[in-house]
Amino acid sequence: MPTTFWAKQAKRKGAKIIATGSFEETVNLVMQGKADATLNDNLAFYSFLSANKEAPLKMIPLTSHLVFSAAIVKRGNKELLNAINSALQELRNTGELSKISHRFFNKDIKVAIPMREF
Repeated sequence: MPTTFWAKQAKRKGAKIIATGSFEETVNLVMQGKADATLNDNLAFYSFLSANKEAPLKMIPLTSHLVFSAAIVKRGNKELLNAINSALQELRNTGELSKISHRFFNKDIKVAIPMREF
């Protein structure tokens, strides 16, 4: 049984859940008419649609709140954490982060917030 946040939300609303092994498999089920929809992270959709511009799919945002992705760094490794934050800031300052975003997602998704320890 799928255990993702989105699967739990959909099931709560009465959806029948079809377990799949990958995002691509899920999207293929929708394009083949074997599933009505898929609920996934925006970045997965942006990446797919950027690479498959002719795909007969439409993305409908379901939430207005930000969902964050993060890099995991071993606790206490401040040197690596600082290096990552410095690199992100440099990419942001030079405009390269925006270029990378457009290259892979065909959209500017660079809401890069400095990483911190939890």
